[in-house]
Amino acid sequence: MSNPLSGPGSRSMLIRVGLAALVAALLFGGGYLTRDLPARSAIAEARTARDAAESDRQTLTTAHQLLTANVWVYRAAAALDDRNFGVANDAMVEAVRALESVTLAEGDPRSAELSEAVVAARALNISVASNLEPQREALLALARRVTSLVEQSPAPPAAA
Repeated sequence: MSNPLSGPGSRSMLIRVGLAALVAALLFGGGYLTRDLPARSAIAEARTARDAAESDRQTLTTAHQLLTANVWVYRAAAALDDRNFGVANDAMVEAVRALESVTLAEGDPRSAELSEAVVAARALNISVASNLEPQREALLALARRVTSLVEQSPAPPAAA
């Protein structure tokens, strides 16, 4: 039985493999095979920046939605003071809509308080009454609750 590495074709193959290994070592040593490492690093940094920007966008969107809801609650209170019950109810519909559009991150400690605020906003029905103080107090309590949610928000990113 003859050795398979001793034939003329196998010698040529060994020379080719050796040359390929030598060329690869020279290219790697010369930096030709590693020159994309800075690009990979830049891509990783860009992805990190993108993730941070997405987090900042979500923070700002949540704050905007909560502030919008707060504006609608105060508009309802102002309309109630003017004894404009239809406008007050319309403003509460918008406040509920704004509160329902708030999306908090999973595990956000404000989730329970937000759910309670949505329930309280849905329960508010502005009606004609001789004493508007209880309705006004309910609106202002809701406004304080929403303001508290905004104040608990993470700090917005610093402007660049």
